[in-house]
This record gives sequence, structure tokens and C-alpha cells, in this order.
Amino acid sequence: MRFVVKLGGAALEDKKILHACGKAIADLVADGNQVAVVHGGGVQLTRTLAAMGKKSEFISGLRITDAETRDAALMVLAGRVNKSLVAAIGSHGQSAVGLSGGDGHVFRARKKKTNPDLGFVGEIAAMDPKWLEAIWTMGAVPVISSIALGFDGEYYNINADEMAAACAIGTKADALVFLTDVPGVKGPWKKRRSSPAVCSPNSTPVAKPSLTASNVYAFFLQKQHLYYLTSSPRGSTTERRSWSHERSTEIEIDPGSREEAAP
Repeated sequence: MRFVVKLGGAALEDKKILHACGKAIADLVADGNQVAVVHGGGVQLTRTLAAMGKKSEFISGLRITDAETRDAALMVLAGRVNKSLVAAIGSHGQSAVGLSGGDGHVFRARKKKTNPDLGFVGEIAAMDPKWLEAIWTMGAVPVISSIALGFDGEYYNINADEMAAACAIGTKADALVFLTDVPGVKGPWKKRRSSPAVCSPNSTPVAKPSLTASNVYAFFLQKQHLYYLTSSPRGSTTERRSWSHERSTEIEIDPGSREEAAP
């Protein structure tokens, strides 16, 4: 099976949870699955900006991103946060390759039209999975930060939930998994939507494009405990395994038939 996993919140902040997430991802690959990881890093970016003497401002959940903030996002998301995730996965013997969404033109962005203007905040306009396919062919895990390159040559800050959804669509993933410490989504949802929005565990905003991945799951992290997914022996279903008895929050969208959709 093919999984896209979005990481955020405590999964990027707490070393024990980061270690657990790395193990879960490595275990998924060991079970014969292909996994891509998409991550944000808003908490880390806010902290870095504060150290630079710059206040973070948000409108409807979106960060106002001037050129200085965008450059800081490149440094933090595509740098320290991305490489920490690569290291966490690698510590369990699984190779991972860190990318920004702009590398290899995997994701192309356009400026998000908002009023008031948010600066270098973008939305995904196109996705090319060939480099992710190449990484999978080599048995590694692509780890992608939520920065994408615009057709105008500028880098744009992208909502990580939206990028994860576009990744799931573009790679025709079997499941889109959110790992979060924010218990904002309750489930399960069994009703199939004709044009489903991605169910974001991180409140607003939710991802806009229609989702072609078979299932969407949200898993709630508590302390260092984590539930994770693994494929069944027949590869057609998923089951939950865990090394704790903590509860998780799960969303499931009934698979139905897979429909073609542009990313």
C-alpha cells in the first residue's frame, strides 16, 4: 500500500514522540508499504521569528508571510525540522530523503488570493510525483517540507495539510494519515462525500482539493504513545497496532471507487 503521512504539532517538537513517529514510519516500510511524509513546523517557525525579534501574525489560521518570514520558513522547515525527521526515521534503520516541496518541482505553487494580502502564502497548483517514485524505487522515504516553488520563481509558504492532500492525490495514495497532538477531529466518519475536503486535525484551514486517496485517518498523539497503521497480509485493508493503550481519534472516509482528479 501507499501512504502519505502528515506530521505536525508535538510530533515535531517532542523528541520522544518524534522517535515514536520515526519508528512507526520505518515499520510501515518494513511491512512492504511505500510512505511519503509531509510536515509543517509552525511552532518552530514562530519561535525562530520571535528570536529574530519578529512577531507572528495570522489571519483565518494563515500566517502573514513577508519576504523575511518566508526566508525564515525556508531555513526552519526545509532545514532543521526536515533534517530532524530524516534523522528520526534513519535512527530505526530506514533510509529517508529530505526535500522541500520546491525540489525537483515536485510541487508548484501559485500565490493564494486573499483579502487582505498575506504575502508569500501559496496554494498547490501542480504536483509531479516522479521524484517521489524514484525515491520509493530505491527503498527510501521522501520527507517533504511544506514550502513550494511558484511559477514566478518565488518560494511560497504552504499549509501542510493542503500539501499532504495534494501529495495523496498526485501519488494516488491508498491512505492519507494525519498524526497530531490537537484533538480537533472526531470520528469515525462513514459517509462518502462526492467532493470531500481533507479533514484537517489542525482546525482551520482545511485542504480544498478533492481527495482521491481511499481513506483519511487522524491519529491523536498522547505523550510518547502513538498508534500507527500497517497493511494486512492481503494488502487490501489496514489495521491499528500500538505499543500503548492510549486512545486515538480516527477518521475514515468510506473508500468507494477511486476517481481521477487533478492535484
